[in-house]
Amino acid sequence: MRVRWKRRGNNHRQVHLPENLLPEAQLSTRLGVSFCCTAALICLLAVGWLWRPQTMTSGFATVIDGDTLDVGGSRVRLQGIDAPERDQTCRDRRGRLYRCGDVSTGELKRLVRLRKVLCKRSGLDRYQRFLGDCWAQPVLWGAPVDLSAAMVASGNAVVYRHFRGRAVAHLLDQQARAKQQKLGMWQGTFQDPQDWKNDRRHQHTSAK
Repeated sequence: MRVRWKRRGNNHRQVHLPENLLPEAQLSTRLGVSFCCTAALICLLAVGWLWRPQTMTSGFATVIDGDTLDVGGSRVRLQGIDAPERDQTCRDRRGRLYRCGDVSTGELKRLVRLRKVLCKRSGLDRYQRFLGDCWAQPVLWGAPVDLSAAMVASGNAVVYRHFRGRAVAHLLDQQARAKQQKLGMWQGTFQDPQDWKNDRRHQHTSAK
């Protein structure tokens, strides 16, 4: 309880005020401090937003191969999948060799044709390419196309064996369906793209 002396004529008497009833000057000071703190917090949040890591890139894409594309000036490796290299060959259902690397590249080109691509980057691979989840945006209407899932679902890429991301269960499900329906590379026989690249690297090293 606060006490204030109030003068009436030549006499003074005590007036008891509740603690929560502050003098106007103190109330104004507290309001001013509160306003300054709020303004400072907003400024800090704004600076943090402006300086946050830029993880999104978008634009029309240039396809490099079945799992790599250039988007908005950034080279992006589709996360979670592995597609055959451009010069890799596979065997079709009749046992004939065909250039499955070219087929895979052509499928990714088809998926992004006339569409803007949005990629969420999440790090770099050993070749200094961005790893990312990418979606082809609809031309007029419809849902965006998850490029990693679409490539696996068509049988033109496999799930990267070391991938442990959140989407791995969905990708494995798409791969099982493509294998069951004998789509893409699953129509015949093929060497896992990672094994194919390792063999080529070993042959190149042995030839030196």
